[in-house]
Order: sequence, then C-alpha cells, then structure tokens
Amino acid sequence: MDGLGERAEALMTTFDGLVNALIHADAPARYAVPRAMLFRYLKRICANLTSVATTAATGIDRTGDVDLDE
Repeated sequence: MDGLGERAEALMTTFDGLVNALIHADAPARYAVPRAMLFRYLKRICANLTSVATTAATGIDRTGDVDLDE
C-alpha cells in the first residue's frame, strides 16, 4: 500500500501544480478552465482510489475519516 499511496500523493501534487500554473498563466479561459477542471478531477480520482485501496488493505472497521481535499 505504501507504494500506491506514495505514487498517488505524487500524482495529486503534480495535478495541484498544474492547476496552480494554469491559474497564473496568461492562457485564455477556454484553454485554462477545462484543463484545470480535468486536473482537479484526476486528483479526485487518485484520492478516491487511495481511499478504496486503504479500506481494502486495512478493513472498514479500522479506517478513520479521510480528508480528500488536502
């Protein structure tokens, strides 16, 4: 699970960086907004997959609340 968690964290950090770059870019909105939405969506997918993997690995009764918006 550590490998998956580390890879997911790295991907989520990458997607955050891409969104931040688009926020500060001079690109037109028709270019930047859809891409920013895509990167946020991909980040959410990574977070949800990590949650599912954690639950499967540790069991439902031992998992705590996870803040996916970190």
